[in-house]
Amino acid sequence: MRRLRPLRLRSYYTFLDSTLSPTAIVELARKHGMNSVALTDIGNLHGAVEFAQAAKRANIKPIFGAELTVNAQPLLLFVQSATGYRNLNDLLSRKAANATEEMAVAEAQRRELSPQLLVNRTEGLIAVSPG
Repeated sequence: MRRLRPLRLRSYYTFLDSTLSPTAIVELARKHGMNSVALTDIGNLHGAVEFAQAAKRANIKPIFGAELTVNAQPLLLFVQSATGYRNLNDLLSRKAANATEEMAVAEAQRRELSPQLLVNRTEGLIAVSPG
């Protein structure tokens, strides 16, 4: 029997949205017998290292991703390769560069990504529209 995997999980690195640590997310996946789990914080990959280390200890495959807003719609981008990880980091960095110092952290995370930034930065990424 094939089990479904949650692909839209947020940690406490999505400010004001979750209280779960990346380690707690992995532990919950292990408790429920999952062999893989995704982390898709909004607008950042801050929990990636902790998530990867916890997943390795639990022998669970980590799926890295982030949720962005493009054209007022949520877009989940999942990493498929090292190139995809670099491209996702590049997209997140470019989005963050447009934030102002006056913005709250949660507001900056949710700032919309310009669709033009996706051009030539999608190799190694899988895009999913959760709507």
